[in-house]
Amino acid sequence: MSLTTTCPASEAERRQEAIEELYRVPENGKAEIIHGRVVYMSPTGAKPGRVAFKIASSLSQYEERRSQIEEGVGYAFGDNVGFLVDLPGRGSFSPDAAWYTGPQGEDEMDF
Repeated sequence: MSLTTTCPASEAERRQEAIEELYRVPENGKAEIIHGRVVYMSPTGAKPGRVAFKIASSLSQYEERRSQIEEGVGYAFGDNVGFLVDLPGRGSFSPDAAWYTGPQGEDEMDF
């Protein structure tokens, strides 16, 4: 009788697998990595959607004004943009509106 054992995946391997799964979320779907697993998010309602839209619009207007004065000060993003993060219990974050000040990569999730 032979026993086959499998080594548990390393933290880095599990993170990479979750990131790859996140890239496969269907178009217009929303998900985040929470505690190493991809968690699908439910759509919001009308009121939270309107509030998020107003916040994102305000951030976009701010970006436009600031970019005329200083280039690369930050970037406004609306809903359904994923950010890879290294936070306790979180591997990604997909806010309803965001202001990002880091370098901008070629891929929307590769900052």
